[in-house]
Amino acid sequence: MLKLPAIFSDGAVFQRRKNVPVWGWTDANTFLECEFATHKLYTASSLLSGKFFFTLPPMEADHTAHTLKVRNLTTGEEVSFSNILLGEVWLASGQSNMEFQLATSGMQMEEFLEEERSAEEICSLRMFTVKKDSMGVIQDDCIGKWEVSENSLVPHWSAVALWFGKKLQKELGVPVGLINSSWGGTIVETWTSKERFFMDQEKKELILSALPQAHTEKAWENMESILQYHVAESVNMEGYFRRTCTKDEGITEKAATWMDMDYNDSDWKELRVPGDWIKQGSGVHGAFWYRKEVTIPESWENKEVFLRMSTIDKQDSCYFNGVKVGSSGKDFEYAGANRKYTIPPEKVKAGKAVIAIRAYSFIYGAGIYGSAKECVLELSGTKERISLAGMWKGCQETIVPVPNNILCAGTSSIICNPNFHTNLFNGMIHPLIPYALAGFIWYQGESNAGNCVARGQILPPSILYREKLTDLIQDWRFRWGENDLPFIMVGLAGYENAPEYDEESSWARLRESQRKCASGLKNVFVASAVDRGERDDIHPRDKRTVGNRLAAQALFHTYNRSDIVPEGPRPVKISQEGAVLRIAFEYADGLKSSDGGEVKGFYVASSDGKFFPANVKIEGTSVLLTSKEVPRPGRVRYGWSNFPVCTLVNSAELPAFPFEM
Repeated sequence: MLKLPAIFSDGAVFQRRKNVPVWGWTDANTFLECEFATHKLYTASSLLSGKFFFTLPPMEADHTAHTLKVRNLTTGEEVSFSNILLGEVWLASGQSNMEFQLATSGMQMEEFLEEERSAEEICSLRMFTVKKDSMGVIQDDCIGKWEVSENSLVPHWSAVALWFGKKLQKELGVPVGLINSSWGGTIVETWTSKERFFMDQEKKELILSALPQAHTEKAWENMESILQYHVAESVNMEGYFRRTCTKDEGITEKAATWMDMDYNDSDWKELRVPGDWIKQGSGVHGAFWYRKEVTIPESWENKEVFLRMSTIDKQDSCYFNGVKVGSSGKDFEYAGANRKYTIPPEKVKAGKAVIAIRAYSFIYGAGIYGSAKECVLELSGTKERISLAGMWKGCQETIVPVPNNILCAGTSSIICNPNFHTNLFNGMIHPLIPYALAGFIWYQGESNAGNCVARGQILPPSILYREKLTDLIQDWRFRWGENDLPFIMVGLAGYENAPEYDEESSWARLRESQRKCASGLKNVFVASAVDRGERDDIHPRDKRTVGNRLAAQALFHTYNRSDIVPEGPRPVKISQEGAVLRIAFEYADGLKSSDGGEVKGFYVASSDGKFFPANVKIEGTSVLLTSKEVPRPGRVRYGWSNFPVCTLVNSAELPAFPFEM
């Protein structure tokens, strides 16, 4: 037997300018030989366990496809992997916004594919996606393979990681490999090793007190559901849904004409699109209808038109003037991608038109999620669009029961629960160590922002996210043997219909934990997404901007590109000047408001801790804050809300990240 871990496969990317570990398993006490690139030979012997290890020397980036060969000189076995490039390799991890696929980002997917088709140079971009694996014990290997950007698998890649890699590849001119190891809805603790927790007595005691649960009879209840979840490709367990949920039985007799152009919907409720129909009080789970009237211009008549909608949760059928133009999902499928349906030219007539959507949801959320920009009628071959965002009419057709005890992330057992401490480190990070990397990008925090105890959080909120994230960063750096390996995180995007200032905002406090973690550790940075959020969707569609901002941090700090502005204005000093509070910033050339008006988002307080809106004056690379309600301000908060209105940017149009000083 001769085997290398899955991270070594055809199409891999090896890290340039660093030692490249190559390891695997074979028969015990045998001699091996490794050949790579310029026909260099390296030798090693296997241990009693059969494990072997080679270290290839640092090499420069190379677009030439190389072959890696490993031979067991004792047994004669050989394994070979082809089409391997040398370049930059980054590990992308976190929860659903990192897992979020390009296919779900609608128009941005088409932008990427069109750019690739029209590009003069070959895109040397590759991705390895680690299959979900939550395990209570350390795993030595994972499931996955390297994929190249030229093929049809790109739509299923992590959108943030893909745009990050594309920007690096364009700016550096070298191949880029991305390892995507992410899982939606997960907390930071599950990505950290047990050994790291055991370095702190309080955390050690918490974890040890939970471990005996794994050996009780209760922990093994409902194992069929747990195992189905464990081996599932996504969080949605079709087997579980089939036993507990209700599938759509089709249009009922009473709704047979609800899609018709002339149907009278005057008594239907009004609701906002995008938006969740349950949260808006318009209905419950089951079949729900949307209707909206638009005006088709004469220039569009008898021409092909596309009906585009952001994600419709979970299944839909769409109609144009009573004619069905497309549908997605059936039974217990979760059709997560944006919709694009073609309206035949002969059906497009000038004047009044009615769009009708029948959506069906059997569990979890229910609505149309995503960006308003993705909800349009679009004239084929042009950029002419009619917005479909805004107010629609809505009506419930059928109501279905939802199980009271929803099995979410294996919460009935810690054995396979992806939100139990260390489980995802065991199954999805450890198998990658010590594959040579340039650094890490991280998009996570939503599941730690509130009280996550009900979802299996082992460490209580009293142990701050800053400390938990610091544990993860130092743990990963130690495991890879590089104490300053770059770690670039995404600062949480705005979310929820929140006030401009919220004293109790959990997301504001988590963003401050992210900022303090970055300021307290070397080579750790935050790329802000606060201005890319969507009130009604925790998964904002604009992943391109987020990926580009992560890349800007990497280009400036890791690749010494001084011509790149890495981030928005960063506060570096606070000083009290009588009734004025001065905040000095770096990366602050051209300070201004993003909307052209007065800078919004600053609040000041005195020693009593009561915050009031501040008047803002820009002076060079500083802002001066005053308030009639606060004669001598000594504290400042900026962007302090789940969905803050904060407009301070620099000349590169990059936003200041929320902070407290």
